[in-house]
Amino acid sequence: MPTVVVIDNERDEVMRLGNLLEAAFPDWTVLPDRKLREQEPLQDWNAVVGYLLSVDDPDIVLCLDLSLGEFDWDDVKRGLRRASDFRADRPNWTLVAYTKNSLYAGSTPEFKSTFDGLLEKAELATKSSHESAVEHVRYVIEGARRRRGVPGTE
Repeated sequence: MPTVVVIDNERDEVMRLGNLLEAAFPDWTVLPDRKLREQEPLQDWNAVVGYLLSVDDPDIVLCLDLSLGEFDWDDVKRGLRRASDFRADRPNWTLVAYTKNSLYAGSTPEFKSTFDGLLEKAELATKSSHESAVEHVRYVIEGARRRRGVPGTE
């Protein structure tokens, strides 16, 4: 079963998406373990790289916020560069942008060549029920895995 890794600098976003992923894919591993209260959200790219190097699974779905610091467009650009590096280093991973910045970032060629899917935080927040949010997450992740050509997702 795949492992889903949620990278976001806000604990409530890690908790929200992690809970939705666990409901959508109960047999999958979802990281980070949100039961460990002392684990702080990752807020710089070096910490993200270190964390990702510790994840040992060939079938990874990476849900990645593009802005880990104080929000500004330069931070989003850094996030796009890092995501592009992850794509180059891990071409078999499924990359899903989990962001508020899709209007800006989504229009760049780098975004389109890097990410297999997009979970827009604002769109997810508009879901009227937990069930509709779970269904939306499932739809986006399954579509991203199909686009990546993961075996068994045809």
